[in-house]
Amino acid sequence: MYLTTEGIYGSILGISATFVFMFILFGAFLNASGAGEFYIAAAFIMVDFLGIPCLKIYRVIIR
Repeated sequence: MYLTTEGIYGSILGISATFVFMFILFGAFLNASGAGEFYIAAAFIMVDFLGIPCLKIYRVIIR
């Protein structure tokens, strides 16, 4: 009874585990394809475009 969808591990836990797995899978795909670096570079370009000083300092520290 506790292993069915009506027990302790109900449908909400199953749905949340599915979404966690999908986000992990998506992150692994971005890491393997190199798209993650593209998104980080795009974020740095936006920081340069906005001209916010504290973000520029953070960018220098990261690199």
